[in-house]
Amino acid sequence: GKFKLSKQISKVIVTMGGGDEFHKTLLACRALEKFFSGKKGKGKPLVTVVVGAGFDGKLKTALNKLSLRNKSFKLVENPSNLPAWLASSDLALTSGGITMYECALLGLPQVVLPRTRNYEGKAVRIFEKNYAVLSAYNELQVANAIGKISSFEMRKKMSSAGSKVVDGKGAERVAEIALSN
Repeated sequence: GKFKLSKQISKVIVTMGGGDEFHKTLLACRALEKFFSGKKGKGKPLVTVVVGAGFDGKLKTALNKLSLRNKSFKLVENPSNLPAWLASSDLALTSGGITMYECALLGLPQVVLPRTRNYEGKAVRIFEKNYAVLSAYNELQVANAIGKISSFEMRKKMSSAGSKVVDGKGAERVAEIALSN
C-alpha cells in the first residue's frame, strides 16, 4: 500500500529490528503509553509492536504484560510484510537501520531510538538535519519527540523531508556530507 498522511495519529508502529538487546522496544512503548495516557477513546492510537525473532524472554514477557494491561498495544511476531504495516501507520518508532530508510522513502514520520549513540549515528544525524526524523535516547526524549510529531504541520514537514532524503540520490548526498565533515 501507499502511505497517506492523516490529520490524527491513529496507528503507530514500533519496530526495532530482529533483535533488541537494549530493549528499546519497551522504552518506546512506555513513552507512548505515558504520552497518550491522558487521552481517551479516539485520541489513543492503536500501537502495533513488532516482536523480532531475536528478542529475549525477559523482553517478550514485559511486552506481553504491557499488551495485556493496555489494549491499545498489539504484538505482531516477525511480520513478513513489514512495508505494508509501515504504509498503514501514521507514526513509526524505529532504531535506525534499514527501517529508517523505508519509512523515509514512504514519507512516514518517525522517532528514531538509535541502539547506542554511535550506532549509525552519522546517518541518523543526516536524517535529523534534514527534518526527516527526530532522535531520542531515553523515555523523556521519546515522549517529547512524540509531542512534537503529534502536530500535523510537523508530520507534513517530516513526510516530505523523508522522501527527499531517500530519493535514489542519497548515496551521493551522504558521500558529499561525509566528505564535508
